[in-house]
Amino acid sequence: MKKQVALVIGGSTGIGAATAQVLASSGYAVAITHLPTEKIESAPGDLQLPLDVRQVSDIDKIVSQVEQSLGPIDVLVNSAGINVQQFAVDVDEATWDNIQNINTKGLFFACQAVAKKMIARGKGNYAIVNISSQMGLVGYERRAAYCASKAAIVNLTRVLAIEWAQHGIRVNAVAPTFIETPLTAPMFEEAGFRKEIESRSPMGRVGKPSEVAEVIKFLCSDGASLMTGATLPIDGGWTAW
Repeated sequence: MKKQVALVIGGSTGIGAATAQVLASSGYAVAITHLPTEKIESAPGDLQLPLDVRQVSDIDKIVSQVEQSLGPIDVLVNSAGINVQQFAVDVDEATWDNIQNINTKGLFFACQAVAKKMIARGKGNYAIVNISSQMGLVGYERRAAYCASKAAIVNLTRVLAIEWAQHGIRVNAVAPTFIETPLTAPMFEEAGFRKEIESRSPMGRVGKPSEVAEVIKFLCSDGASLMTGATLPIDGGWTAW
């Protein structure tokens, strides 16, 4: 039986890498993308391709490469992302644009590129999972550009779910809390930051990439066959306050 094909954009580290590993262990043929500047010595998946999602014209090329190598894509996970900690009065235009281009614009055009292929194949059992953040659901200081980008993902996910349901494409998102990843490592080096974060969570801790990856795997599975347009918090209760 032919394996289902999953593309994990931003799949070389952190949540993306954990997701690629979980999907591969579940029987998917997995392709990941990584930054062109990254040195990839050991990465999960059957195919590793360089991609900067800010270069929108390259996204279509990557999708075609994946389908030529592994077959038609059944699952897309958008895990590329960036965060810059600045108070709102200090954010310049270049920083704002860079965060939106990576977190929101690149994600949208990845969804579009893959959905076009899915729609052309005919109605099927397809899944797209976007990685938002608990910061897309609540506010937090020094995160103006990041919160805006992640909130955009929540509503974009709803729109795509509505438009593409007729084609058998389910579109959902996850909204993780602070997770131990290379992206958050510099934040946790700040004195007192970990303690502050843990004090804000009813569960009193940050998360692991595998805890997010397992939820993403569920959203890609038949167990979530009636779910679309949803954003699932994986936040230790942060947004329950």
